[in-house]
Amino acid sequence: MAQSGSLLDALGQSILDSASSIDAHIDAGALVDRISGDCSTASGHRARQFALAEFKALAKRAPGAVVATEGAVVAILRVVEKISPPQDEELADENVESMQDALECLSSLMSTGSSKSSASKDSKIEEKERADEQQGQLVAELIVKHTENVKQLLRLLCLSETSTQYDAMILLQKIYVRLPEPVNAAILADPRSLGHLMHVLQTSPIDYVRNECLSLLLLLTAANADIQTIVTVQGFIETVFSILEDEDLALGGKVARDLLQCLMNIVGNSTCQKYLRETDGAASLVSAISVAVAGRPSEEDDEEDERPEIPGESRWACLSLLVDAALSLASPPDAAEAEAEANRLALVKAGALDLCRHLSDPQLAEAAQLMLVRLFQSLEKCPQAADRLQSFGRGKQDSGRPLLFDLAAVLLGPVTRLSLRNALGRVLCRCVARHASLQSFLCSSLSPELQADSPEVRPAGRLLVDVLEAACLSGGGGSASVEVSWFALSLLL
Repeated sequence: MAQSGSLLDALGQSILDSASSIDAHIDAGALVDRISGDCSTASGHRARQFALAEFKALAKRAPGAVVATEGAVVAILRVVEKISPPQDEELADENVESMQDALECLSSLMSTGSSKSSASKDSKIEEKERADEQQGQLVAELIVKHTENVKQLLRLLCLSETSTQYDAMILLQKIYVRLPEPVNAAILADPRSLGHLMHVLQTSPIDYVRNECLSLLLLLTAANADIQTIVTVQGFIETVFSILEDEDLALGGKVARDLLQCLMNIVGNSTCQKYLRETDGAASLVSAISVAVAGRPSEEDDEEDERPEIPGESRWACLSLLVDAALSLASPPDAAEAEAEANRLALVKAGALDLCRHLSDPQLAEAAQLMLVRLFQSLEKCPQAADRLQSFGRGKQDSGRPLLFDLAAVLLGPVTRLSLRNALGRVLCRCVARHASLQSFLCSSLSPELQADSPEVRPAGRLLVDVLEAACLSGGGGSASVEVSWFALSLLL
């Protein structure tokens, strides 16, 4: 009995859905006639505006019926063409609402779809998703065909009217994920649209507009080398780091992650690497890594008690992207060694190695420690790395100690995590073995007369002597002692 009721319910719902679809199809046909009518008079203009608002609501409720209605999508695109202003002119005030409704209507016809597949998905759901994707592809093709290969939409980015810019950016993203090549070609044919996107990103006071602009740039810079180069010379790297100054990198928020993913998109480009070297890009990158590790002083001091607990994956998401960007510079897969060496030198001069001083912080998470060791590993072959490891700094952070002393203290410390000791030990031993000047400095620090300015950190050589003497006195007992002694001997040998 229950099964019979369920069958009747399903049948009834199917009839209702069919009736609703037929009604939507009829409504769409009537609306096509209304928006295609004469708009030369004030009453005609208002009628079209009301029809577009109804069309937008219908597109959200029944997009399939709208797409299936002959000429519906093309009619909306003709409205966009008619009310779009000539190049270098602004959109007329009376057309702003109509343009917004038309663009939102087109966006509603292209579902974002679902990229995740699941074995437990109902077959009807999968069939609907496939139909939605085919529908979105069809709409995207129609838009490209009837907007001069999206050149009309790109011109809308040049307007100062915010809502039009915003809706155009959303629509362009939905087109791009389906048909990237026409969008790329249109942008390269007239790069001014990129300039206007950069202007919005740099100056927009409205967060949701700036964020949508960032999402579009994230797509555009993903693979096209020419677009990567254009946005770089237009100040994209500087803009990324400028916006990051207002973001809490410890939270791993979407805006910060999108900015850093955009940075990752372009740092693999050799032209962009050269630009970054010749500007303050390396210094900005190092500064951002430091903030991602330790936070800004004001944040740590004033808001530490108020900040909610952040999951580890989110806490270090920004640091992971920043370190990956630095690694792309230090060890680019396709770059000549001379260019890679120039990148490493820029990072070392910017203070990238000094980030390893954070390894002495016992509160720093293991994941963050190992990221910093990876950064050290990518830079240790640089000749200037040896100079930086042995120099007596005068900055507040280094307190006048050579970096080598701090790293040796972490490596041979009694409470250092085994994973950190193993990772740091391999890199530091390789670095000392590679650079003769560093070997000489380490040997000179064996002398009892050489003392560090800070009593907490002994000279690296004296620390080696202490460890080996303790190992001899204890007879080599204890696994931790053996591990520490092995690395101490490796540094000496």
